[in-house]
Amino acid sequence: MCTFIVVLTSIVFLMVTSNGQAQAPVGCIPRERDALLEFKNSITDDPMGQLKFWRRGDDCCQWRGIRCSNRTGHVIKLQLWKPKFDDDGMSLVGNDYMANSLMHWQI
Repeated sequence: MCTFIVVLTSIVFLMVTSNGQAQAPVGCIPRERDALLEFKNSITDDPMGQLKFWRRGDDCCQWRGIRCSNRTGHVIKLQLWKPKFDDDGMSLVGNDYMANSLMHWQI
């Protein structure tokens, strides 16, 4: 009887906390992947080589520099990197890089 109560309590707890819905992984939205690929094609210089791994047919949420909503699959952030320049803006400073957030979409 005690085991039954523990099992029943566990089931009720899981139903209440999960809202009865399983969370399946969500991939990127195809039209957003296409838009990102169009953006990639418009870039003439990719010195960090980040965009070379963006390929049609892949889940764009897994691409470097892309962040998607776990709930909807929409792209919510595009973050590419650029070299950090010294004061004259001309020469690279070692291997130190700073983030350059180009766009941030809020869904």
